[in-house]
Amino acid sequence: MPRPAQTDLRERLIDEAEAIIAGGGLASLTARTLAAQAGCAVGSIYNAFRDLDDLILAVHARTLDRLGEALAAEQGRALAPKAKLLAMAERYIGFIERNPHAWLALFEHRLPDGRDVPGWYQAKLNALFAIVEDIVDPLVDGDRAARRREARILWASLQGICALGATDKLDLVSEESVRALAESMITTHVAGLERR
Repeated sequence: MPRPAQTDLRERLIDEAEAIIAGGGLASLTARTLAAQAGCAVGSIYNAFRDLDDLILAVHARTLDRLGEALAAEQGRALAPKAKLLAMAERYIGFIERNPHAWLALFEHRLPDGRDVPGWYQAKLNALFAIVEDIVDPLVDGDRAARRREARILWASLQGICALGATDKLDLVSEESVRALAESMITTHVAGLERR
């Protein structure tokens, strides 16, 4: 169990790393920059975390938690699936607009070869997918495998549209906005599910 001072250092390092990423993106996070911001020695980072990858995953965990809170706000509303998905997409896009570097860092960061994503991290991702799975459930007649598949198709499609927008490459594929493309994608996908 970490000592209180080590726990405090871990939290301070996560706070500072989060601020560095939010200000300049994942590429701006280095051990030296982080140590200077946190007011500690570079070696202290590696006493608190296995390596920078573990620290980055801790920052990502906060980002995923905040994203989950934003998306979960639609769960309790009594709306049709299409309306819920459109509202969820709006919250997703709004989150990206408010947190562009933190969101992009989720997809830019790669663990070293041979290193698996920790189970706790995968659980956070699965919790996000579950939000979409619950929304599409009425459209797939309670078929768990279909619900999982459709949720991931929708998630990946929205992710792709948003990634093009966030990296200023959307104009290479469309003159429409991220919101317009997301609405069209969701409307088309739901219409297809409703016809089945």
